[in-house]
Amino acid sequence: MREAGFDAVPRLIGASPDRTAATVREQLQKHAFGFAMIGGGVRMLPENTLLFERLVNVLTEEAPWIRLCFNTPPEDTIESLRRWLQA
Repeated sequence: MREAGFDAVPRLIGASPDRTAATVREQLQKHAFGFAMIGGGVRMLPENTLLFERLVNVLTEEAPWIRLCFNTPPEDTIESLRRWLQA
């Protein structure tokens, strides 16, 4: 992502919605983000529905200006970010 010109702060998250919400809040206090990428591993697995909901809600509550981006495979991450950069 950095090679494509994005100042990225990659974060892997766990499966616990509560711990993930706390981690996201902590990162939002440390950095000003314009985008948040939520990958298919979170969004597309039914067992991660609560985790996905929590992520979306925390991001939009804590950073209402943030744009949410969704990739499908990791290979289209840059394309997914650019969609919102151009918007």
